[in-house]
Amino acid sequence: MSDLKLGQIITGPAARDAVHVAVAPVKAGELLIPGTRISLANGIAVQDFEDKAIGIVDPFLQRSVQVGETFWLFLFPGTITALRHEWTHPAFHVQLKEPENSEAREWVTAFAARWKYTFDEFMAGAREYVQKDYNLDDKWEQLDVPDEDWNTFWEHFHALTGLSIADKDKEFVTCCP
Repeated sequence: MSDLKLGQIITGPAARDAVHVAVAPVKAGELLIPGTRISLANGIAVQDFEDKAIGIVDPFLQRSVQVGETFWLFLFPGTITALRHEWTHPAFHVQLKEPENSEAREWVTAFAARWKYTFDEFMAGAREYVQKDYNLDDKWEQLDVPDEDWNTFWEHFHALTGLSIADKDKEFVTCCP
């Protein structure tokens, strides 16, 4: 298999290959033409005029997508953050895997409560951190957590979401209660 890079001009030898493309069903917020660069506004697909596009309208459609119709969004190559039968992307909220891992949930619930957070608040903050969708301003602070507790948290986080982070990214920054 070659090291092909979609969205780039081929500059060396290349052979036929096959690719997987991350896709997601989304609803059109306006009339959209196949191949149009789009972004999501409150989960609804709209044409992107500000260079914040996350993908394109299914380029294989034979007609335009009407407002309210659901179609396949083809995400740009190299933008998904994890892949395990299902992909993740910062524009889509990660859902807990089913069935839910109750041991992991109980551990994270107790862990979050140490800093007066709920399970959902802590998991949302961790998802934002992993997906690099966080804003560090004066309302954020570093939690003082022993490394072994962080390691356990990230193991449980992975069990619950399927997301993981590189070892260098295991310090979690979160908002003050």
